[in-house]
Amino acid sequence: MTITLQAIYEQGTLRLMQPLDLPEGTPVQVIITANDFIQEEDSEETATQELLAIPGFSGALEEAERDIAEDKLTDWRDVRKDV
Repeated sequence: MTITLQAIYEQGTLRLMQPLDLPEGTPVQVIITANDFIQEEDSEETATQELLAIPGFSGALEEAERDIAEDKLTDWRDVRKDV
């Protein structure tokens, strides 16, 4: 089972941001991905610039916008019926 949770590192301890429904004493593996937070006032502009800097992102976005305009959509339930 894989669960993705948000946590804050405080005083040497990870504090989960939401409850975790596991039996007491369950061993888990923790993989850390540190989020680099940006200033609140710059967040939307900075995030947009970061996305646009990804190679191929602009082209993929334009293609997706064309697909939406032409109603070339796939129902999310049809993408992975085996899951």
